[in-house]
Amino acid sequence: MDKDAWINPLPEHQYQSKLDLLLTELCEASAGVEYGFILNIKEFCWRFLETGETRFIDQAVINCAHWRIPITPILAELVMSAAVIKMSGNQAASRKTKCPVEREISEGFTIRALALLTEFCGLTLHEASVKAASALSHHHPDFTKKSSTIEKLYAAKAKDLGERLRSRKPDGWSVTEQQKFLSEFPQTTPQALLGERR
Repeated sequence: MDKDAWINPLPEHQYQSKLDLLLTELCEASAGVEYGFILNIKEFCWRFLETGETRFIDQAVINCAHWRIPITPILAELVMSAAVIKMSGNQAASRKTKCPVEREISEGFTIRALALLTEFCGLTLHEASVKAASALSHHHPDFTKKSSTIEKLYAAKAKDLGERLRSRKPDGWSVTEQQKFLSEFPQTTPQALLGERR
């Protein structure tokens, strides 16, 4: 393997199919584990492929160990790629970021949730932000955000994410797929997470 192959961010179309296969592998290998936690592992891998930051793969492996999920073939490939980067002494420029890994992941988790809820589940941005705020509080309690703040975050950082997701699956999700995804979100949202809308 070319040691520089994973150092720089990859074009999105080159790694989304890999991530889709990874998610399938993780789901098959992790019976009984909440789907949201599996998505978190995929999220760490996504961030690694986007940035070349090996710490994201380290966190993915830690999460697998915590939930007793075996290292799947594709995840093993990513672990090897991260090891090559470490051994070569190269790291992506984002290494110097002041933002902790968990905060970055929580932000990515939130943005992607909003895109999927609006593009594939038919929710309005406000409805999606309320669900995302509740899920964020559940999965990343140290980085809780109000729904109004999440709407602004999405508008600022992910204006075209929904369109890119839709372009990869133009027919959208089936009703069953929508229901499965929606079932992973808490059914109620505390008033404190709603925030103020102008």
